[in-house]
Amino acid sequence: MDVETVEVRPAHRAPLRWGVIAMAAAAALIIGAVLLAPRASVCDVRAFAPGSGDGRTPQTPLLVHDATALDAVRDCLDRHHLQVDDILPNAPFVPLGLTSDATVGLSGSYEGGGHSIVDLRIFLPGVDGVGLFASLDGGRVADLTLLRPRVEGGSSVAALAGSMTGGSTVEGIRVLDAVIRAEDVAGLVAGTSSDAVTLDAERLDGSVQVDGLIMGTHIGRIRTGADPARAASAPAPSPEGFTSDLHDASGVTLTGAGGPATRRAVGEVLGAG
Repeated sequence: MDVETVEVRPAHRAPLRWGVIAMAAAAALIIGAVLLAPRASVCDVRAFAPGSGDGRTPQTPLLVHDATALDAVRDCLDRHHLQVDDILPNAPFVPLGLTSDATVGLSGSYEGGGHSIVDLRIFLPGVDGVGLFASLDGGRVADLTLLRPRVEGGSSVAALAGSMTGGSTVEGIRVLDAVIRAEDVAGLVAGTSSDAVTLDAERLDGSVQVDGLIMGTHIGRIRTGADPARAASAPAPSPEGFTSDLHDASGVTLTGAGGPATRRAVGEVLGAG
């Protein structure tokens, strides 16, 4: 797997406006309230669309039809879900599974049903494990489009999942017109991953930017136990157990946050392995 280093010019940032500061402060208050709010001890199926099952099997999924139901997924991450309509999430959005003291990964499944999540907005500078899902913990996400996501965090930042652990499966994911910004590791589909995952990204297209010190078109970094700095200076072999079927990555560009080019690892599939 080829890895190349690129030189990226630092971005020019416009002066801060009081309105921007006020918006950021309001977003911080909302995010803090969500993170600190007590969560339900059990999954409440009443938040989902009429006709939902109990979500305990793929044949009886919880039906996700609006922003309220999408937010309720965070209390039902061990269950199975089916999205039945396009959704505009609440903004600012807190990653599903991210709490003030721990991260809970998706161990069930989320089937997009061919629908889209539109204008996902996550602004969590300095917070690791940021995406629609904070983590996939052996879970499955399939047949979902993320349209115009704007995601910013610390490390392990992506549109779909901050991290993926062994046994996780991603199939038929489309990321269109995305901007992903991280202080360290960033990717479009997953920020970091173990090597025992299955990744099938159908199409990554549009005006796409991934900004960080280690960047991958699909996954920022795959942790295999090897020295991650190795990939910055030499091609890395495909990690054992990593399966990918990447149909189309046209239109994807990787841009950087500044810093010496020799410290930047850039790859077609992953930044560093």
